[in-house]
Amino acid sequence: MEKVLAPSGFRFMGGDACVIEDLTSQRKRVLVALPELAVDMNQTHWLIKLRNGPKPLVRLWSAEPHHDAVILEFDLPRGESVAQQCKGSIGERKACKLCRELVEFLTGLQSTSFHLSGLLDE
Repeated sequence: MEKVLAPSGFRFMGGDACVIEDLTSQRKRVLVALPELAVDMNQTHWLIKLRNGPKPLVRLWSAEPHHDAVILEFDLPRGESVAQQCKGSIGERKACKLCRELVEFLTGLQSTSFHLSGLLDE
């Protein structure tokens, strides 16, 4: 079985992450553990219910409190991360593609009540 590392973006809030795989369905997910105080559970439960959100949004399946932490379960993202795409200098064509995808993502937010505060309490 090939070892798959969790994308580094899942650890940016100070938690830790690992990849798990359901052997029957071959589906891979990312488990992220964050300090309980860093997670707004109301916002998190709303994100779990969001089925038809903006396309590039990684699906959040569950959020379970565990001791002083919250364990979040996401789909494993496919493809190349933006950080990988932007290593070194990028050409005009790739820059235009990234800008177009960002605009499509932001305009997709208009059809939901999603706001950009994320999972962190303010």
